[in-house]
Amino acid sequence: AAVTLGSLFLIPLIGTEFMPAQDSGQISVDVKMPIGTILADTGAVMARLGEVTQQIPEVDTVLTSVGGRGMFGGSQTESGSMNIRLKPKGERKRSTDQVMEELRAKSRNIPGATIRVSSSSGMSILSRAFSGRAIEISIKGDDLGVLKNLAGQVSDIVKGVEGTRQVSNSMEAGRPELRLVFEREKVAQYGLTTAQVSQLLKVAGDGQVVSTVDAGGTAVDLRLMLSPEARSNTGALESLFITQGGVQAPLTQLARFEEGEGPNVINRASQSRVAYVYSDYAGRDLGSIQKDIQAKLAQLPLPAGYFIQYGGQQQDMAESFSSLVMALLLALLLVYMVMAGQFESLLYPFCIMFSIPVAAAGVVLSLLLTGRAFSVSAFIGVIMMSGIVVNNAIVLVDYINTLKKRGLARDEAIIQAGPVRLRPILMTALTTLFALVPLALGIGEGAETQAPMATVVIGGLFVSTFLTLVLIPVVYTLFDDLGGKIVNRSLRRANKDVTPA
Repeated sequence: AAVTLGSLFLIPLIGTEFMPAQDSGQISVDVKMPIGTILADTGAVMARLGEVTQQIPEVDTVLTSVGGRGMFGGSQTESGSMNIRLKPKGERKRSTDQVMEELRAKSRNIPGATIRVSSSSGMSILSRAFSGRAIEISIKGDDLGVLKNLAGQVSDIVKGVEGTRQVSNSMEAGRPELRLVFEREKVAQYGLTTAQVSQLLKVAGDGQVVSTVDAGGTAVDLRLMLSPEARSNTGALESLFITQGGVQAPLTQLARFEEGEGPNVINRASQSRVAYVYSDYAGRDLGSIQKDIQAKLAQLPLPAGYFIQYGGQQQDMAESFSSLVMALLLALLLVYMVMAGQFESLLYPFCIMFSIPVAAAGVVLSLLLTGRAFSVSAFIGVIMMSGIVVNNAIVLVDYINTLKKRGLARDEAIIQAGPVRLRPILMTALTTLFALVPLALGIGEGAETQAPMATVVIGGLFVSTFLTLVLIPVVYTLFDDLGGKIVNRSLRRANKDVTPA
């Protein structure tokens, strides 16, 4: 009991995370330059980053891409990407995470570029596809200006938390834009509407198909629009005249141009505008970092109508753990039902189930000694372990009952069953333990995902095997005495109810 309760105080020392990181040897680097950066300047930055990358001894090959197409077809000359493959795991001394930390440190010296370094392993890509970034904070409200201000404050707070990396928000940098602000009263005086003026400006900027010509059997559209020089010159746009229904009005009389900065995208969730703050993490577990972030953001005063929500891998981890708790309870119930049917008793299976809480001490100690965090993989190992650790107690209790049926007293049966069943108990436990050792060591690329599961099973089974050899006989005597008392009490009641002849 002391070992089991003592292990509970060590739980805060064990971190939590959604899925263990993989040492796959693949790194992805995304580079963002200021909006409007030409392709040549982006290429120069990517070349400099390539030189920095090649100086890392673990790097094997580097594939660089400059520029690209946006989601809606626009050119993105300010972006670049790099895919890095490291040498095989056996040929390098450092892990992928350690190489990523060095690359992050060296890339900070490149001015004007926002560089994000992340793992491109299969598990990491799958996790980002379902959860997005590891840490995701959403700020909801109506006013974009207030949201931008709050997103900046939240970003600064997150950056101050130990373990966060590459903090960004969805409203950091907007695209420069030329806004047309209508003078609605003057538009109405000319008998026009803003929709008519907007349509004419759209023709000037995007053009309108006015006819087609036959070019060797192919129909070619003739598009009427301003020349490229006029479209890129604010003065030329201001000199336009709007003609509609015989009315001609200079554009400068109807509207004015303003240069400004607009958001790249306006996100909405649950019928409300939302800004997102993203972050990766390294050096600490996700659960501890998220706890520190929530504690600091709880002190941030929010205007009325604005509130903060948490998502990302933290939300998925909480949902997964909740589902796995139900799976664990169902597993324990099924184990108990099977033993109750086989023993034809409710007390003896309950006695055997005491070997599971004892195994919790092994789970905590194994994760603490190996420095691994409690993840979904480790939780699956706990569910597996709950069905394995009862085997030793089953072997022992079943033989005790057999000896009792042969006429031995309870205490004598326990004393004889211990030495006889010790050998098969050790054989079954040790074979399982040693079979899981290679998996727990994480040998091979990508094996880190299953290592916590094997670690949990080994630790729980090891501690449970030796402690149940002492615990189960004691608990057996307690429940046997309890069962005897219940039977004797029932017999006395039955005798009182019998009327003498």
